[in-house]
Order: sequence, then structure tokens, then C-alpha cells
Amino acid sequence: MLAEALAKELGQPVVVENKAGAGGSVGARYVAEAKPDGYTLLLGTTSTNGTNSAVYKNLPFDAVKSFTPITRILTVPGALSVNKKFPAANYQEFAALVKTSPGKFSYASSGNGGATHLAMEYYKTLSGMRVVHIPYRGTGPALNDVIAGQVDMIYDTLASSMPHIKSGAIVPMAIASPARLKELPNVPTFAELGLPRANEGFWNGVLAPAGLPPEVLKPLHSAIVAALKTPSYAKSSPRPAPCPFRIRPRPSPRSLRMTWRNGPRWPGTGDYGGVRLSSARCGAAHAGLHRD
Repeated sequence: MLAEALAKELGQPVVVENKAGAGGSVGARYVAEAKPDGYTLLLGTTSTNGTNSAVYKNLPFDAVKSFTPITRILTVPGALSVNKKFPAANYQEFAALVKTSPGKFSYASSGNGGATHLAMEYYKTLSGMRVVHIPYRGTGPALNDVIAGQVDMIYDTLASSMPHIKSGAIVPMAIASPARLKELPNVPTFAELGLPRANEGFWNGVLAPAGLPPEVLKPLHSAIVAALKTPSYAKSSPRPAPCPFRIRPRPSPRSLRMTWRNGPRWPGTGDYGGVRLSSARCGAAHAGLHRD
């Protein structure tokens, strides 16, 4: 775990506090309101500093302005997979079948408003496909019903899906990744399929409260980078390996910033799979920790 590796680099304990609720917004608020002294950090995600800003209208913090980004730690590909009984052997067959049968097929998600739910709704918008959403309370139950054949498909992180893909319980149709993965050489990326805007995975990163002094930021950044390179962390990171990204030896205002990537992820306001998005916050759904 990162906490263990980071504790060794810092020479002091790193305590993990799980503050669950509202898709991670409870924990994000706690950090946003903390003193910017380097002792309170957030393990931010696509949800906490991205999609939640579009889903929740009255968040008590700003997903960008309330934090000092330190570094992204990983990006995990997304995967669109079907159960093994689904009558399609590849994406072309899948797309042809789903497009000619609007509303016939269903997909599972870990819950309404979650990052995977919105990613699938975004894919549906881009592809023009109509698939019925069935929300669950967590990824486990959602995957279980897809595997059992009760639901046709699921859009999930590859970290969660990969064991079931390897066992043959589910079959991947496409992945959100910069390139094909060596573990799945025959599975195309969304970009290859003409859907480049859907070709984005899920990220995790470390953030501090806004106003973190540079003299605190720099050693923290260095310690986290060193922790990410330790064998103990490498063994605990998701498999397949996260998408590659560059880590600079020193942070800078330009290389450590939170940006809206290519504008809003969803066009304007609207209902996406039963989730009402606010136009004022749509851009936050596409937020990411960037390193130039």
C-alpha cells in the first residue's frame, strides 16, 4: 500500500482514515477544510475531484480551487465487458447487435452517479446506443449478476474486471486506454473504434488543502514519487499495470495543476442515466491531475 511505502520514505507513520459518504465527498471536504501544513492529504479519484462536481449541486468545496495537487499516482483503464453468454465475439458484433435492438440489453453499475455509471452513460451518448441501466450497491454485486447472466454487460475499471476476464466469466469488448494492453492484445481501445472521447480511464492522485506552501509541497512530492517506485508498492498496485504516466523529479506550478481536459465531458445540462448534471459543474467531471 502507498501509506506503508510513504511512511518509510517520511520516517513517520502515515494513518489512513476512511471517511466514506457521497462518493468520497465527505473525505474530500475534510481535507479541503484542513490546515495546509502537509499533515492532511487526500487520495483523490475520478469521483472525488471529477464526476462528483457534476452530480452534486451543492458541494461545500471546489474540486479544483480547494486543493493543491501533488501528483497522480495511477490511471486504471476502463473496460466494457459482457457476460460469456452474450451473442457477440467482438466489438463489431456487439455494436451491430445493440444498435439494432435499442432498450433490449442492460448494463450494471456500482451505483447511481458513480464514475463507472457516468462513463457508461457518456459512452452511450457518443455511440448512440440505448442500454438499460441497473444500479447496484457496489461493484461486487454488479459483477456477480453480470457473471451469472442476469445482466448483459458492465463498464468497470479493468482492475476489478481483470480476474473475471482471465477466468472467462466476462468478455471484454473495448477498453479505455492510451494503447492496447499486452494482457489483452486482441481488445481494441475506444479510440481505435472511432470513439476517442470515450477513451479515458480512471485516475487516483494525492492532493493537499489549497495553500500548501512550496517548502512543504516539494518534499512531499519527492517522498511520494520515491514511494511509488518501491518494490512493495509495485506489488500492491492494480493488475494489469496502470497506464504509464511521467513523474517529474520536482513539482512546478505548470507541471502540477488540475485542469479541465478538453472542456466539459458532457454537453451542457441534462439527464444522463437518471443523474441530473449541472452545467456550471460539468467541466469538473473531466478533471484530472496533469503532469506536462
